[in-house]
Amino acid sequence: MLFSTPLFLFFFLPLVLTSFFLLPRSSTLQNVFLLIVSLIFYAWGEGLYVLLLLASVLFNYLLGRLLQHLQEHLRKPAFIVGVACNLLMLSAYKYTNFLADNLNVVLHFLGAAGIFVAPIHYPLGISFFTFHAIIYLVNVYTRKNNAQINILKLALYFCFFPQLLMGPIVRYEDIIDQINHRSISASDVAEGARRFIIGLGKKVLLAQQFGFVTDLLFRFPPGALTFYTAWLGTVCFSLQIYFDFSGYSDMAIGLARIFGFHFKENFRYPYIAASLTELWKRWHISLTSLVRDYFYTPLALHCMRTHRGHLHIWVQALPVFLTFMAIGLWHGAAWHFLIFGIINGGVVFIENYYSSPIKRLPIFFRHLYTLILWILLCVLFRVDNMAQAVGFLSIMLGSSHHVDIFAYPADAELYLCFFAGILASTPLFTLAFKEAEAKYGAHPQCISRLHFIRDAGLVLIFFLSAASIASQTIDNFIYFRY
Repeated sequence: MLFSTPLFLFFFLPLVLTSFFLLPRSSTLQNVFLLIVSLIFYAWGEGLYVLLLLASVLFNYLLGRLLQHLQEHLRKPAFIVGVACNLLMLSAYKYTNFLADNLNVVLHFLGAAGIFVAPIHYPLGISFFTFHAIIYLVNVYTRKNNAQINILKLALYFCFFPQLLMGPIVRYEDIIDQINHRSISASDVAEGARRFIIGLGKKVLLAQQFGFVTDLLFRFPPGALTFYTAWLGTVCFSLQIYFDFSGYSDMAIGLARIFGFHFKENFRYPYIAASLTELWKRWHISLTSLVRDYFYTPLALHCMRTHRGHLHIWVQALPVFLTFMAIGLWHGAAWHFLIFGIINGGVVFIENYYSSPIKRLPIFFRHLYTLILWILLCVLFRVDNMAQAVGFLSIMLGSSHHVDIFAYPADAELYLCFFAGILASTPLFTLAFKEAEAKYGAHPQCISRLHFIRDAGLVLIFFLSAASIASQTIDNFIYFRY
């Protein structure tokens, strides 16, 4: 069930909100209710795979209790087994077909018979609730948190429907106190509704429109495209993926706020970054910070201890490359995702460990360098295979001899989307609103008018989004693939 469908917007969400606010002000009752509707939400789209989700909850609940009480010398083996079981489950669904395909290539080269593995359905949200499981086990193992006694509270952490399918990834230590005790104010509900509408507008009014162009142009073989159309398709995709995923994050954060939960930001205007390193610090923050803390930092410290402070270049580079390779493979089981990670890791390493001439450029050119590099990397994110990626990139880098600026009939609606998208990918609106609030803070009447204009604009965005949803089929969120 998508956030941007009539079923969710006009049936599921109003019914859930009405029922929720009619409940007595009891965290226990509210938690049980939210858990039930979250399981219904997941089962609606994934059917019996809800049993896999519940099995994950039960397994990690029992293991957490075991870790709490085991003798010290047994805790580490139990923890390793628990993390391995979670990763094995994720790998079985996400990477089995990829591994089988590559094994068949090797077997064919050796003249042996290949193996057949039927396509395996990838349950939505499995990456996210697996990460939640690992975060929980790490916290219990390191004694940052005690093992959860109430399985319903742990289940809500795993299953809470706003963030179940696509995040943001919520850390157990950040949410458990809110699960135990929270209060919901009118300002929380209002702010959550505003945030949800902003996310809905990003998805329906911007990402969806850029997606039409992207899907059309990426259907063509690279040889049928010109320099202009290849760049147009990739620029549209870079805007589509940002507004698609940041829009979902906004909706998830807004919905959680309505129910009294405060999630951390997941995007901070990545397209204003002046380096690829900075872009990754602003992009999917809940994932990048998690990988940094749980993968990169322990790996880097291990490399330092192993080599006793003698930091050869490969000792410094290895943790960076492995981290970005993991990020690439997390997004998809395919070679183009792995190469996407390797190139990102290489650029980030160069930016951080060498005195790059780019750092001495004026800020405008650093922004331009970052955007051009990211747009080129987005090709690897969008294509279906490496052959298509090579063809697309070669045309974008000038191999096409047919540069026709009229090859795609961009209409006024697309130009309007570009204008709105460029503005919305910067903090311009937010900064202007805060400056106006500061300027007129001593005049309550002016502030109320300012807030009225903002809320009227959001109402307009909601009605335009609702009208668009009613008149056409809205595509899945892109990150459902990953």
